[in-house]
Amino acid sequence: MGGDMSAIRMLAPVIGCIVSLSGIANAQQVKLKAALQVPVSEAFFGQSLAQFKKEVEERTRNAVTIEIFDNGKPYNDAQIVGAVTSGAMQLGVAGFNQFADKIPAIDILEQPFLFNFDALTNAAFSPTGSSGP
Repeated sequence: MGGDMSAIRMLAPVIGCIVSLSGIANAQQVKLKAALQVPVSEAFFGQSLAQFKKEVEERTRNAVTIEIFDNGKPYNDAQIVGAVTSGAMQLGVAGFNQFADKIPAIDILEQPFLFNFDALTNAAFSPTGSSGP
């Protein structure tokens, strides 16, 4: 889950900055809704989103809280991008395949041969582009 932690560490400050810039942190609490297609207990996506929630809430001192809707409720995988785009949900976890109709090039990330071993996957998702620690 090392790569997941890097992503979480990169995204949590972004949420904090957005809140700070908008002045919301001093004015009122913000509650974000996040849609997840699997149980929050699932090892990859579920636990990563739970950790993201924890870090955002800690770093913003609960000025920003995240409510997670898991198991595909209220939106399933095919509906999540539209729900986030429309503002019905503020955050959503969706596979790359859900963006392929709007960004066809992204579909390359779904190819089974592209990231077929850990070194490639780690390098592709590392902020530095390296596969090492």
